[in-house]
Amino acid sequence: MSAPPPPGAPPRRYDPRGEHCLADLWGVAPALLRDPAPLMAHLDEALRAAGLRVLSARCERFEGEGAGFTALFALAESHASAHTYPEHGYVALDLFTCGAHPARPVLEAVCARLAPEEVRVWVVARGGRGEARGGAG
Repeated sequence: MSAPPPPGAPPRRYDPRGEHCLADLWGVAPALLRDPAPLMAHLDEALRAAGLRVLSARCERFEGEGAGFTALFALAESHASAHTYPEHGYVALDLFTCGAHPARPVLEAVCARLAPEEVRVWVVARGGRGEARGGAG
């Protein structure tokens, strides 16, 4: 573990290694969020079109009438997941891509398919070596 810079020293250069995109999609038609097959196929296509290599894909359906599902994709460049809540017209999308692969094209493709009324996005640079930001050492 390296020591933090001395007081008054310029911060170390931040060199991100990946991009973590978290998106909340609201106002999605519930019918699109109950059957995993179409969304799984579309997400697979969007990931591959963005130049990402899908290593495996898995889907877990929840029990109950009208229940949603969780889709998980292991990528050579990290992972993608989608958690659907048809009863709320909501999808929680998580795209973590490493290297020169931006997550934005995948998010745009999913939004084009699901046509949410509202989208909230957070993008976090991951894996850089910068100033200490707290946490265990």
